[in-house]
Amino acid sequence: MTFFYQLANIAILKKEPSLWDKYSGFAYGFITIIVIMAIFRLMTKLLRIYTKKHSYKEENATAFIRYWQYGYIFVAAIIISTSFSGEIQTLGLTMGFISSIMAWMLSAPVRNIAGWLFLITTKPLKVGDRVIIGGYTGDVIDITMFYVVLDQVGGTTVGEDKSGRGVLVPTSWLFDQIINNYSMKLPSDEHGRKYLLDEVIVRITYESDWDTTEQILKDVAQEVTGDIISETGEEPYIRAELFPSGVFMRLRYMVSPKDRQRVWSEIVRRVSQRINQSEKVSYCLNRGHVLVNYREGDPYPPQYLPLTKTKETENERD
Repeated sequence: MTFFYQLANIAILKKEPSLWDKYSGFAYGFITIIVIMAIFRLMTKLLRIYTKKHSYKEENATAFIRYWQYGYIFVAAIIISTSFSGEIQTLGLTMGFISSIMAWMLSAPVRNIAGWLFLITTKPLKVGDRVIIGGYTGDVIDITMFYVVLDQVGGTTVGEDKSGRGVLVPTSWLFDQIINNYSMKLPSDEHGRKYLLDEVIVRITYESDWDTTEQILKDVAQEVTGDIISETGEEPYIRAELFPSGVFMRLRYMVSPKDRQRVWSEIVRRVSQRINQSEKVSYCLNRGHVLVNYREGDPYPPQYLPLTKTKETENERD
C-alpha cells in the first residue's frame, strides 16, 4: 500500500504544467497592451481637446500633450514588460517603486505642470490681470506651462509704477502662495470694468475747517475720476479719524488698477495746491508742548553743554 502512495506522489510531482501555466505571462502581457493602448488613445484625445480649448496658448497645449505621451509610454513600457512575467504581485511592487522614484526625480516639473493644469481649469488669473503672487506685484504678460511671467510694478521703488523688470513665477506657487488679483470679477462688480477702492490721506489741524477740507478733497477727486464716477455712479467720500496732533482726512474713491499710481499722484498735487491757497485749512505736523515750572529764583539750566573738558573743570574735579 505504501508503494502505491509513493507512485501517486511521484506522478503528481512529475505532472506537466497546463497550457495556461505556460502562456499566462503572454496572455497578461497582450491584455495589458490592449488596455494600455485603449486608455492612451482615449486620454490623449480628451486631453488634447480640453487643453487646446482652455490653454492660453496653443503651444502650451502641444507641449503638454508631448510630455503626457512621453511619460505615459515610459510607464506603459515598464508595466508591459513586467506583465509578461505573469506575476501580478511583481507588477504591483514594480509600479510602487517606479512611482516613488519618479516622484523624487520629477517633483518640481510635475508640480509645475499640475499648477498649469490647475490654472487652465479654474482660471484664477489671465493675461492682462494685475496680481500679487508670493510678494511680487505685476501685470500678467504670459502664461507658460512652467511659469507665469509678470511685468513687475513697484519692486525697488515705492508705488505701483512699472519697473521694467520681468518676474518668472513658477506655476507650482499657485498651490502654496496667496494670490491677490486686482482684476478678478467679483459678484459686487456690477460694471464691465473692474475698479478698486483707493484713498489719499491728508492730516489737518484741529483748528482747520472740516467743511472746507471735505469740499476741497471731494472736488479734486471728482475732477480727476469724473469718467469713473459717471460710469459707476459712486461718488468720492470722506472718512475721518482723530490722532494726537490733529485729524486724518481719508479721501476714498474708485480707480482702475493700472491707473492707481497716476490718479493718486494727480489728486495729491491738486489737493496740495488748493490747501496752500486756503486760509481755513492747515496741514498738521507732529508736535508736542512741554511745560516746565521752575521755582522763582532758581537758575535755568544751560542751553548748550560743553563738548570738551576745559582745564578749569579738570582742576575743580582734582
